[in-house]
Formats: sequence, structure tokens, C-alpha cells
Amino acid sequence: MKLLSTFFSVTALLSMTGFSWAEDYVYGKDPKKDAEYDISMGMAGIQQAAKDPKLLAQLFQDMQDPELMAEARKMMESPEWKKKMKELTGDKAFKESTEKLKKTMEDPNEAAKLQAKMEHMMKVGQEGLKNEARDTM
Repeated sequence: MKLLSTFFSVTALLSMTGFSWAEDYVYGKDPKKDAEYDISMGMAGIQQAAKDPKLLAQLFQDMQDPELMAEARKMMESPEWKKKMKELTGDKAFKESTEKLKKTMEDPNEAAKLQAKMEHMMKVGQEGLKNEARDTM
């Protein structure tokens, strides 16, 4: 349950700040830009998962994969990731979103609503993944 709560907090913050990759870039020309692009695409995926139950359920399944999590840890240890996170957390919109989310989560009724919404999305998403897997067999 703690993981679900943490995930929701992160996705809520990211969706409120509109984090995105703004410039066009041809992947493979510059390793540093590639890393920044990977980070941005990962953030965009998390934002989308907050809106799409099936994608959310898939993300949680993927988070159980030790290889994927090792890659995620490796990425988060990179200087590019740390720099991007420092920029993001220093952003005015991010700080405002953080405060808004903190206030929302301080209200037990609002916190329960958000948690129930995420749990419902997970259930719907898991059912969608099961149906999709059944339909492909």
C-alpha cells in the first residue's frame, strides 16, 4: 500500500507540472542527451500511467521485474538523472504542486478518495491485462 501511495504522489506531482521533452532530438547522437531523453520519456510514461488503468497495472507488474528495477536504479544513480531531478524539484510549478498535494493528503477524506481511485484503477487495469492476455491466446 505504501508503494501505491508513493507512486500516486509522484504521478500526481508530475501530471500537475506538465513535465515533458520539449525539443526535437535524434536519438543516438549524444549520450548525455540520450540519457535526458530517456528520463523525459520515463516521466511521460509515468504521467500516462496515472491516467490509464491498464498501463498503470503493467507498470506495477514491470516494477516486480528485478532486471528492470536494476536498470531503473542504475539510471537514478546517473549524474544526468540527479541533475534533471534537481531541476524538476526546483521548478516553481513543481513546488506549488507539491504543496497542493501535501494539503490534499493532510485531509483524511481526500487522501482516502485518492487512494481508492488508485486502487480502482489498479483493479480495472489488472482485469484489462488479463482480458488482453486471454484474447491473445
